[in-house]
Amino acid sequence: MATLVRQGAKVSPDEVKSAWLAEADRVNLELVRFPIEAAKAEVKPTDAEVQAYASANAKKVEDFYKADPKSFQKQKRVRARHVLVKVDGDTSDSAAQQQAHQILERARKGEDFAKLAREASEDERSKAQGGDLGEFGPGVMAKPFEEAAFALKAGEIGGPVRTQFGWHVIKVEDVEETGGDTLDEARPAIARKLLEEERAKDLAHRKAQAALAALKSGKSFADVFPSASAKGKVPVRLGGTVLQPVETGLFSPVATGSVPRVGAAPELAAAAVAAGGPGILPQVYETADGPVVARVKERQRPDEAQLSTKSGEIAERLRSQREGQLEQTWVAALRDGADVTINDAVVGSPATAAQ
Repeated sequence: MATLVRQGAKVSPDEVKSAWLAEADRVNLELVRFPIEAAKAEVKPTDAEVQAYASANAKKVEDFYKADPKSFQKQKRVRARHVLVKVDGDTSDSAAQQQAHQILERARKGEDFAKLAREASEDERSKAQGGDLGEFGPGVMAKPFEEAAFALKAGEIGGPVRTQFGWHVIKVEDVEETGGDTLDEARPAIARKLLEEERAKDLAHRKAQAALAALKSGKSFADVFPSASAKGKVPVRLGGTVLQPVETGLFSPVATGSVPRVGAAPELAAAAVAAGGPGILPQVYETADGPVVARVKERQRPDEAQLSTKSGEIAERLRSQREGQLEQTWVAALRDGADVTINDAVVGSPATAAQ
């Protein structure tokens, strides 16, 4: 049945021609990016400026907090030490467990845990530091180790616990419980972030506009954006980053909908398509990472005389894509209309499956 569905995929000559025109309409851009992240290094606000911004933009700060409250929550973290007894060819599982129990008893009787780790641990990475693993949160350590460590209070010793590495005795040095900042507690940090973002965007845009004006006056990219090694010339910097032109290489703006080295930039892509030939593009173009100025370095228009040599390849590719789409639609329709009954006698109960 799937074969019959795929056989329904048809591609018309007009579709082939449209696809070819989009792919053959190519452009090579030379461009300079003005990264907002780099600009932030030049716009550090004072505490007084942050406080004034927070007072004047209380609603904006509150909306930012409400949009992602989880980002202001802190997960539980612990700082722990451990002693590892490995299970290998020389030490059986039961022997390693018994050895770990002996170490646990010595630690609970008051022996210095760091000293025990330096003497007995087989974890070469932490042994010299007295078994210190530093601070960690969920998802970092092996699951049995994490569960045991997170169940202990600061100063408590636990174990032995088995992981794929062997048997561990654990001492938790410190615990930072789960918590979070209220809006009032988070307000200064949010205000600082928003103010830096606004100032960085403004700075990047002003520098891009100044560069575009210089390019429109007849200066070359090399003149406006000299390299750091160019003698007698001062490079353009943004937050310490030297801004340098890069080329996209030939690409098809119509076919891809994005710009190499930039990503999604619909206005820039449209301007590249509209360009009749080499030259400075008329405006500063906004992107997710910051504004961009660009010039068309090379322009290739479709030559319809070449369509016949490419039509078979393009038709096959389009047909293959359409076959896949039709099959996915068919499978989804079957799934949506299906009435599935689980036979527990065959599949087994959840309790049985877990054993």
